Amino acid sequence: MVMIQLLTLVTTCVLIGPLSMEEAPAMADISIEDGREILLDLLPAAQIEGGSAEDLGPMKVARYDAGLPDGSEVTYIVNLTEGRFQGFVLREPPADADSDPMTDGEALDLARSTAERLLGTEASELTWEQQETALTEDRVEFKATGEPVRGEGSVVLPATCRVSVDLAAGVVAEYHQRPSAAVKGEVMSEASAVSVALAEYGQTDGAVVEKAELYHHNGQALWSVLVSSAQKAPCYYSINALTGAVVTASPGAGVPSPGGSKRAAHGREAQGPLVWWVAGSAAVLLIAGAVLVLLRRRSN
Repeated sequence: MVMIQLLTLVTTCVLIGPLSMEEAPAMADISIEDGREILLDLLPAAQIEGGSAEDLGPMKVARYDAGLPDGSEVTYIVNLTEGRFQGFVLREPPADADSDPMTDGEALDLARSTAERLLGTEASELTWEQQETALTEDRVEFKATGEPVRGEGSVVLPATCRVSVDLAAGVVAEYHQRPSAAVKGEVMSEASAVSVALAEYGQTDGAVVEKAELYHHNGQALWSVLVSSAQKAPCYYSINALTGAVVTASPGAGVPSPGGSKRAAHGREAQGPLVWWVAGSAAVLLIAGAVLVLLRRRSN
């Protein structure tokens, strides 16, 4: 009888154990009103209307429509999860927009000055590159980033900016920024991240790493690695820079978005504990069943 009670207790603990485990509480999102205050501090001349929140999985953003004194209409974006200004999208250009198209050099100067106004002194430390991702001929896109600064047991990931300039109107059509962030822990090297991505991509002859970039998302350091080959479609991998775990895999030429889905929010790292719990529960139940059968036989 004592053995039966013991087995019952062990089985019950295994079955209800996961139900009693709670995740650490996540940082609370700021309110839409707080996001509006961030915009007013940054852009006091903007006539900002009430915002609307959007849940993007592990993060939440708010969008605010606004009119500017020059007649342009803009949608500003605030990251409510991280409590910071994220960027804007131009909906209507200024009424007195330039009639003469901008050159690429003038567009770069406009992108730099916009980043310096919105990002601050960090913008002057970034390296700017023109991208090949513009959707139309009258758009040019620039990306700015810097080098991570490694310390003992930590790394400071650089700020980044993406700026799309409308050459015909002579204005910034889209702007997105991310300030620098300090991450504790030993960040894996680019070579290690590339090895993880190639292993995940599979044994394909002629696999080539097109790009590898270290960035941060919601306080998490990630490597973004693009692998392609002649025999297989290209794939972007987001890799946890501290653990080496693959968080997302995005087939095709598109850049992965860590906040784009619930699957990306949890990633493959969340699967391990569940798998081990299922296997352990099954083993305990089998053992308990076998012991109960033996005890019944003896009692008969």
